[in-house]
Amino acid sequence: MVIMRAPKWKCKARRVTGFTLIELIVVMTLIALLLTIAVPRYFKVVDAGKLKVQRQNIAVMRDALDKYNADQGRYPDRLQDLVDKRYLRDIPIDPVSDSAEWVIVAPPSERPGTVYDVQPPAVASPEGNPPATPVAPAAPLPPEAAPATNDTLPGN
Repeated sequence: MVIMRAPKWKCKARRVTGFTLIELIVVMTLIALLLTIAVPRYFKVVDAGKLKVQRQNIAVMRDALDKYNADQGRYPDRLQDLVDKRYLRDIPIDPVSDSAEWVIVAPPSERPGTVYDVQPPAVASPEGNPPATPVAPAAPLPPEAAPATNDTLPGN
């Protein structure tokens, strides 16, 4: 009598490899949780970096305007004059508004030229609020208006 045996590949228990659906859901949930913490911080850092670059661009253009005025005895008629006379390589692009358009401030009436200062373009915020206006640094107080110290108080 001949006993027939089943082929080997049919007798072995089939070993399943891979992850279960529950394991995948747990891992995806953990990744989503970590992203909700990291992504807002990332965008805050990117926005802060854009503002720093914007301030640096303004400082470079103001320095070029001062050098132009010192060399030429007048302020330029347009920003492109700074590039044409090689005070700047190119007019910087504002990283906040992604534009090369800057707000031009005219010089006082007794000075020749039309570009005395530059300011960033006014850009409305995503919430629809009006843009914040840049504030110039405060001028130092004259000595007579400065607050008194203990050394300068009468009777000491």
